Amino acid sequence: MDLTQANISRLQLPAGKSDAIFFDDKIPGFGLRLRAGGSQTWIFQFKIGPMQQRMVLGKASAMKPEAARKIAERHHAAVKDGRNPAAERAVRAAQSANAFGELVRRYLEFKQGTLRPRSLVEVRRHLEVHAKPLHRLPVAAIDKAIVAHLIKDIATSSGIVAANRMRASLSALFTWAMKETDFVEGNPVINTHAAGKEKPRDRVLENAEIKIIWRALADDDCGMIVKLLLLTAQRRNEVAGLRWSEIDFERNRIMLPDERTKNGRSHHIPMSDSVRQLLEARRSKRVEGQELVKLVFPRGFAGWARAGKLALDG
Repeated sequence: MDLTQANISRLQLPAGKSDAIFFDDKIPGFGLRLRAGGSQTWIFQFKIGPMQQRMVLGKASAMKPEAARKIAERHHAAVKDGRNPAAERAVRAAQSANAFGELVRRYLEFKQGTLRPRSLVEVRRHLEVHAKPLHRLPVAAIDKAIVAHLIKDIATSSGIVAANRMRASLSALFTWAMKETDFVEGNPVINTHAAGKEKPRDRVLENAEIKIIWRALADDDCGMIVKLLLLTAQRRNEVAGLRWSEIDFERNRIMLPDERTKNGRSHHIPMSDSVRQLLEARRSKRVEGQELVKLVFPRGFAGWARAGKLALDG
């Protein structure tokens, strides 16, 4: 029988049968399996040595005869070459389960409990964005040459610092995977070179530039955050996540607890008159019972960096 759409629409189970396979006349082993209840499934049946094997190609409701026939043709050619298409499919499935992208997902899930939120954001960018070209590769296929090529590409497109940070995150991932999985045996990053020597930042804003920025800032959360950054020289998330409980107006200081500082040590910041005026003005707008009681900048904390930059660029 030639398994065309017209022919298969007329197929029926033989009397007394709940299951039957109708084979194609042109491609040996290619067939359509019918079951009681209306199920129709494309199959490919072949023999390797003494063993008869059968593969499911897909449901007839989702795959047209022409598409199923092309798959069966490839499998038939593989069998003629002495290969086992079922075994090859199983290997591909196993490799897909051990793809680098899946390893990244598991690693980031693990790191959620050990990294600070900002650090986790950086590692995510290194592994999900910069290392994205590796995601579909089997982990076992990633070697020194592939990693070195990726480092070079990132250095060209995003700079030496970004490439070096991604390299460090990749190395940490493979080191973790060697201990936590059964399919990672080595770290291909170890013998690669860094993208280049990093230059320390030496650019600071001039007074005229600070004046321009200050005048451009709106009287909103983002504007207030940038002003406090300029006045206190603290890290952006330390100011953006400032809490009222951390501000001591009586002693004229801001007290950052160790869990909110990069080095894990509590930090006391003296308040200048300008800083105090900004915070007192902000305090006058507090509303009891609302989120303002906890965070100084509840609306600006999550997206202030991007919004503030867009406003300044505006």
